[in-house]
Amino acid sequence: MDKVQICLPVYNGEQHIRETVETLLSQTYENIEILILDDASSDGTLEIVQELAATDGRIRIERNTQNQGILFSRNKLFDLCSERYIALADADDLYHERRIEDQLHYLKQHQLGMVSCAYEAFGERSYKITPPEYHNDIQANMLLFNVILNPGVLLDRTKVSVQHCYVDPEYRGAADYDCWIKLLNKTRVGCVPSSLVKYRVHAAQESTGNFERQKEAHLRVLAREYRALSLPFNRDALQTLIWPRLYADTLSLEDFKKLGSFLKGLFAEVDKSQIPAKNTLSFALDIRYKGVARRHGVKGVLLYLKYAGLKRLLSGRKMGMSFVYDCLFRK
Repeated sequence: MDKVQICLPVYNGEQHIRETVETLLSQTYENIEILILDDASSDGTLEIVQELAATDGRIRIERNTQNQGILFSRNKLFDLCSERYIALADADDLYHERRIEDQLHYLKQHQLGMVSCAYEAFGERSYKITPPEYHNDIQANMLLFNVILNPGVLLDRTKVSVQHCYVDPEYRGAADYDCWIKLLNKTRVGCVPSSLVKYRVHAAQESTGNFERQKEAHLRVLAREYRALSLPFNRDALQTLIWPRLYADTLSLEDFKKLGSFLKGLFAEVDKSQIPAKNTLSFALDIRYKGVARRHGVKGVLLYLKYAGLKRLLSGRKMGMSFVYDCLFRK
């Protein structure tokens, strides 16, 4: 039975680390090593993991002599790994007992270099996310937003060089996104459709705080990828599509027209491109565009028809009638 090393960085995680590690120790796939890297915690984290390690030899503890940050720790963990299969975990999330078993089976069955999984968020917000399952659809969706859950990743080092998994501090705030979007060009990636991670949402997360840094890094990744694919890039338009709750509600009619004009050109370039799942990307763009158009009522329908066209409208749910109804009767 192949051993799976689970990389677990932690800093001042005494509140949740015990529960997290216990869910990893309870895996049905028992041949694991939980490689914990303590980033010079100043609370009781180290004592807790040492106590757990004293009762289970599958826990290995390493420690930074001074606080280095999550990106440094993540890269160091990859350097410390020696096994073929590596899984990632975060110190405040919970893991389904079949996580490793199901992911390893899926990875081998589909001959992939990396897998992630569906997940359920809990804590300050609750929701469930089921990302696209197959490589081309994942890659297409990544041209808008990150659909790969970092603490749900499991990879095969015979198909993925560890160096390709390093996170780049230049993209702090969206370093995982940058890493995985690059990796999609190096190996085949899939997503187990079962929910195998309970992802804790709280205010201290990078993804919750420091939003401006996250947004700027995300858009820099997108700009690079769009250039590489010869796709037009418009920062204002794309940030409206990606974060509609922040930007779409205050979008003027004139700016909505500019968004439509940009998307008309982007749709055309996507259709001409060699992107393997270009229909998936067009669909994702269309869904986001409709979400913005709904905020403009009747004018939203008319401008959608002007820039996206009748054919695209009719290809939607109930031949576009659901969208039209929402626009006309939006409260």
